[in-house]
Amino acid sequence: AKLKEQELNGLRLADAVPGTVASRELSAALWGKGPLGAQATAASVASITLDDVRTFYAACYTPSQAVLVFSGDVPPQRSQELARQLLEGWAGREAPAVDYLPPPPGKARVILVDRPDGKQATIRMGARAYDNRCDEKFAGGLASQILSSGIDSRLGLYVRAEKGLAYRVRGTFNPARHGGVFLVETDTQVPR
Repeated sequence: AKLKEQELNGLRLADAVPGTVASRELSAALWGKGPLGAQATAASVASITLDDVRTFYAACYTPSQAVLVFSGDVPPQRSQELARQLLEGWAGREAPAVDYLPPPPGKARVILVDRPDGKQATIRMGARAYDNRCDEKFAGGLASQILSSGIDSRLGLYVRAEKGLAYRVRGTFNPARHGGVFLVETDTQVPR
């Protein structure tokens, strides 16, 4: 109950942060309702029961998903003894398969989260990109550096130095295990 309340408080606070709201909306738009787009909400967290946690634990915390690491002055024989003690009796099945296939791409969209009392606008733009197993990650890393590495980057020169539109702007490729995103983000003052 204490952890649930902490999570609910964190979600309420996050709803007041424009960057968090924008990132959440972008993720939902890019990945839909599948595993890559799933996000905690106050309603989803409030609905979790202790039985839900137990069921999840039994299904997902299995030996097939575990990694045990020893670090430091632990001789191999001692680490094997400790591993046997720690893992004794831990049985389980394979974790359930998850379908990470994203929804088909849709049309370009503009999503507006209206906050009339806000002092500036938070802007996020994204497109699905490669995952971290793809060789494009090297070119993407270089492109991210060219676009975003400081005031003399392409975006820094144009958006900040030449146009004076924002203090911080970045465009990066963010590959992940099951999918990636090309993300451009900035915060700027809105002319009144």
